Amino acid sequence: MGQIVTHPEAPDLSAAVIRVGCAEIHPDESGYFTIDSLLTGLHRPEVFFDGYEVESGEVVISADSTSGISLEIWRLDTPWGLEASCQNYVATLRWHPPASVQGADYLDELQSYAVYRNDSLIAAPVDTFFTDSLSVSGIYDYYVRAVYDGGTSDSSNHAQAQVTSGLEETPSHLPLSFELSPCFPNPFNMTTTIAFALPRASNVRISIYDVLGRQTACLADGNYPVGYHHLRWNAEKAGTGLYFVRMESEEFHQVRKVLLLR
Repeated sequence: MGQIVTHPEAPDLSAAVIRVGCAEIHPDESGYFTIDSLLTGLHRPEVFFDGYEVESGEVVISADSTSGISLEIWRLDTPWGLEASCQNYVATLRWHPPASVQGADYLDELQSYAVYRNDSLIAAPVDTFFTDSLSVSGIYDYYVRAVYDGGTSDSSNHAQAQVTSGLEETPSHLPLSFELSPCFPNPFNMTTTIAFALPRASNVRISIYDVLGRQTACLADGNYPVGYHHLRWNAEKAGTGLYFVRMESEEFHQVRKVLLLR
């Protein structure tokens, strides 16, 4: 027998599903459930409840005995307040983090966000903003989801950005020079975003070096089109300390400092 505990508390848990091996059962409204006729040994029941993380636990069944288990799950709240603006063929998106991320001690870690344009996934930023370089006139529909360790949330509200056609459309929205922007966030923990601009299609190499001059990662090494670009450095295997981001393209090179804190 067991119980599902939800955060925040759900008024009716009868729609949840508990899977143990090939068996599936539903709890009652309060989250209590009983599974009979299990073989002796170790079992790993999983709970699935729409809008909440997937969670599993372990329980050992002995002969002629009853064992109990509590499965605790947190709601996968969505990002909210998405806003979109567009200027010179660049759409800027900003949104608020899920409310449950703030002050939820046992919530599965929020890993990143998933940005969708016209129902297609285009980016996975770790911050609550994103810039999207556009090249064709039209109306673009955006929404964002939160990606947790235990699952992905529903979509945020939708926001639209419009690029209008006409004689005023000129290449002025394109970068006028090469540039490696400061990393954001900085300092950072685990992941940071690196943005760079190209005034023309170019071969680009972007590498990460430690303070001893050793290459830690190579994020880009190839041809990129004219425009604004974003890269994400996942420093999961790197140690705390100061690093240097170096961009090389044709006769251009630039270095930015970034601090990894754990």
